[in-house]
Amino acid sequence: EMEFSGTLFTYCEAKRLTAFRTGTGSTFTHAFVFIGGLTDGYNALGYLRPLHEALDGMCPKWELVQVQLSSSYLGYGTSSLLKDAQEMNTLVNYLANVKGVTHIALMGHSTGTQDILRFMQDQYRHPSPVERIVLQGPVSDREYMMLDSGVKRWLEHAQTLVDTNQGDQLMPCTVFDAPITAYRYHSLVSVCGDDDYFSSDLSDEFLHERYKHVVVPSLWLFSESDEYVPKHVDLALLTSRISAALPTKHHIEVLVKDNHQAQAQTT
Repeated sequence: EMEFSGTLFTYCEAKRLTAFRTGTGSTFTHAFVFIGGLTDGYNALGYLRPLHEALDGMCPKWELVQVQLSSSYLGYGTSSLLKDAQEMNTLVNYLANVKGVTHIALMGHSTGTQDILRFMQDQYRHPSPVERIVLQGPVSDREYMMLDSGVKRWLEHAQTLVDTNQGDQLMPCTVFDAPITAYRYHSLVSVCGDDDYFSSDLSDEFLHERYKHVVVPSLWLFSESDEYVPKHVDLALLTSRISAALPTKHHIEVLVKDNHQAQAQTT
């Protein structure tokens, strides 16, 4: 059973955005912020309970903070990585300036990993309480979605709308699992789109440009049996190229037999 005790707080009054801190003390100095992926919200991943228990046992103790963004649940289709990064920055500032947190780690799952990289690009300013990042389940939305032969047609439709300054128009309701703008669809599916961080066909120069803002230590957790990674992708080669593009201390691990949610597969 996924159940936590702690404090729900509003970090952005204007948008009524909240975060949930697992912990009981009135003050805390170390925050481990978890950002989920598309469709995720609170308690989205099975490993959050053991993650909390591990953080709670550390010295100094780290508090798990789950965050709600405008893009949480089915809001991602009318949002963007930039908007996510801006809201993450609002949370970081709230934790530092209101709660007195001095040490922050960011962990993203799936699209949450792109959120963190966009945060590092647009919002991170030194000095910052953000000291390290963890990216679990980074995958290419484009490579997975293009396995569907019908996607190319809708990408062309989205491209036309974006090119005519109509990127905020919604795509037909049958196109995606949630209401989605032409901009976000194009961002997810187009080559070098705003969401395109992990595709295996990106050039080394593009990867370097994507990752040059990662100026804090990073841990990358890929999964050997990730169902969102097409079989043609050479994961060993991809991780090697990502490693070469990162400018600072990092560690990349491939979780043997794990799926996208970092759950071990027995078959």
